[in-house]
Amino acid sequence: MKGRIETLSTTPREGSLVICPDEMGPLSAKSDPGRDLVRPQPTPAGRAQQEIDSGRRGNGYVFGAFCPATGAAFSCLYPGRGAAHWVAFLEDVESWLPQEVVRVYAIADDLGNHRVTGKYIS
Repeated sequence: MKGRIETLSTTPREGSLVICPDEMGPLSAKSDPGRDLVRPQPTPAGRAQQEIDSGRRGNGYVFGAFCPATGAAFSCLYPGRGAAHWVAFLEDVESWLPQEVVRVYAIADDLGNHRVTGKYIS
């Protein structure tokens, strides 16, 4: 089975494409004070100081799709990892795919959100 998947991924049938959708997260943006600079002598008065805090500036999830045959990649940011976000991502992927593609083979891991049933789709 693994050999068939590898062959299909690298040389898809005419009119078809293999994509590998997945998610990363949670990711969080953090502030970084950077490296210490060489200070001029004397130090100018009134330099801004970074407030001491946790540095957290927000978080979210990155959903992405990769096409092994072409090397093309697509990604989007979402506030969560729920079923509704996964369905929205798949709709975004569908608009990213070339119009001439008739059949799409999606190879995804077995995360629960990837097995969304019809009750989540409106």
